[in-house]
Amino acid sequence: MAARRLKYIHVALRGCHGLVPARRDKPCSGTDCPTACPDELRSSGGALRLIAGLVLSAFVIASGCSREPSAADRQVVRLGGQRFELEIAASPAARYQGLSDRTQIASDGGMLFVFPDVRPRSFVMRRCLAPIDLIYLSPTGRIVSMHRMQVEPAGTPEQHLTAYPSGWPAQFAVEVRGGSIDQLSLEVGEKVDLPLDQLKALAR
Repeated sequence: MAARRLKYIHVALRGCHGLVPARRDKPCSGTDCPTACPDELRSSGGALRLIAGLVLSAFVIASGCSREPSAADRQVVRLGGQRFELEIAASPAARYQGLSDRTQIASDGGMLFVFPDVRPRSFVMRRCLAPIDLIYLSPTGRIVSMHRMQVEPAGTPEQHLTAYPSGWPAQFAVEVRGGSIDQLSLEVGEKVDLPLDQLKALAR
């Protein structure tokens, strides 16, 4: 069993969900390391936090336990006048997993990514099984860019995954079901009402 857990952790560390470090010298371009994991993995502290989260996940899986995100793990957000109940991803492990491996996304569901810093970011559709609309938000909650991300063919090499950069510094990202951006008529510059200080305090 221990060997299986170690194998699980090793495999998990080889591939990230939807985050790759954005170029620092060219904020509006793609990525300088498309095969890398989020920047928090570059530091030993970040790597240890992620490993700790994966170890805990391994024990949960091994014991046959699982749970749905609780109300404390969710944030109600209004986009284009529609109510969404988004899962909060504020830790390295949660941001790492994101919406990977999900076959569908509820019309009023999705995920709110919260980062501890502000900088250009980039996502890819790694192991994502349904189309996803991506909305990057500034530290003040304004939309800085949006993308309509498409499912990549199974087994697509890491270096061939399409990168979706923020173009501008962002501290939040919202992922909702594909087609939502057009349906809601969202626009860059639009303000999304969020409990900013509360969310930033959660970020690790």
